[in-house]
Amino acid sequence: MRKLLNNKIIFAILMIIIFFIVVEVIIWGFASDILLEGILNFPQRLVVISEAVLLFWVIILLVITKKTYVFTEKKDKFYKGVVYGLFYVIMASYIGLFALIDGAYTASYAIVNVALGCFLIGLCEELLCRGWLLNTFLERFGKDKKGVWYSIIVSGVLFGLMHLGNIFTGAGVASTIAQVIMTSATGIVYGVIYYKTKNIWTVIFLHAFWNFGVFLADLVPVYDNVAILDSFSIMDLMFSFLLALTELILIIPFIKDINSEVTPKSTIKYSFIAFFAYIFVSVLSSVTATEVGDVYEYDNISMDHYQITTDNFDVYNINYNNISIELSKDENNLILTNKNTNYEKVIEGNSIHDYIISEFNDYYILAYIDGADLYNTYLYYIYLDKNAINNDNSYIDNITNNINRYLLKSYSSLVVISDNTNSYIAAYNEDYGYYVLVGDRIAILNRD
Repeated sequence: MRKLLNNKIIFAILMIIIFFIVVEVIIWGFASDILLEGILNFPQRLVVISEAVLLFWVIILLVITKKTYVFTEKKDKFYKGVVYGLFYVIMASYIGLFALIDGAYTASYAIVNVALGCFLIGLCEELLCRGWLLNTFLERFGKDKKGVWYSIIVSGVLFGLMHLGNIFTGAGVASTIAQVIMTSATGIVYGVIYYKTKNIWTVIFLHAFWNFGVFLADLVPVYDNVAILDSFSIMDLMFSFLLALTELILIIPFIKDINSEVTPKSTIKYSFIAFFAYIFVSVLSSVTATEVGDVYEYDNISMDHYQITTDNFDVYNINYNNISIELSKDENNLILTNKNTNYEKVIEGNSIHDYIISEFNDYYILAYIDGADLYNTYLYYIYLDKNAINNDNSYIDNITNNINRYLLKSYSSLVVISDNTNSYIAAYNEDYGYYVLVGDRIAILNRD
């Protein structure tokens, strides 16, 4: 048995199996059930809650496998590892600065929850993937240069593959593949930094700070346009690899001899080279890569002293001129029913989050929110002129065949928003505010 476990391939396969049992079954599987009914009233709430619970399981894993030494083990001081990974500090600052310039939602409770969520992500994932996984490989194969690189690369790729789980939380296949490619490179770099410093707090900080810049950008309302990637072209795949390679520039000083001493100053230039290379590839990608999906522009709208009306009904009705039409929901779809004739028509959905029928002066609006995946969430809607409502079954067919849609930035709930002169259907999201349906356009409500 010991001979078999000393074989790199067999041990790697065993660790892959154990790793994914730990991540997918024990941590994400069991923990996600606990989180299902969590607190839902603040930005980045699910991140904070889920990572806090995951951290509990990771700490148990470290205790069981006798790797709690990662909390106190320090070969090098904190700053040295930060200098090794200066690229991530620069990139996060760059992204975060532009997010603030673009109008990131900076309410104190939002920023606090984003920061806390990012810290917990860094803490949880680094303890799991560097503190436990990499150290397990190093204990088995880390005696020479080949063993160290084998351990770093395999554990880094496993860190990337861990993000395949995003598919099961709603992310698109294409977006997930891109993330796996780039996070594999990130995992390798973090692995090198951790191996050189043996200071887990350094990689926790780099991981958390990088995520903070990215998450801060997520708090920017969408004023211009959004491109949704829902399939992969060869060019998209190429740019994902190029972005991953720009991160791997950071390991150049360590390639010749991973066990040799490398001064932090000698790594600074590679951080700046990686930064400019990353920006160049990102810009080139946005200009030349294939855009697949929908691109929309959002307007702005200001409303004074507005009122919000929320409904949480299972069934909505249109009752007009002795005609009765009902909107209800089964497990996956919406159902329109002419109550006079009992004629039913199914509106098929992917992941319907909310639905509503609301009455206005001359018309009704039927609206619902449906998401194909995490990055493809749409507001579907149709205006129903009161004078055109009739009792023919073909009228129900006409409704279901002529529903429009508009891209939203994230999951939302539907409300009616009104001021002294106007009322609108709006999709409300705690993180981003109100997406107001004005005619056939979506406007972002000015929250100032």
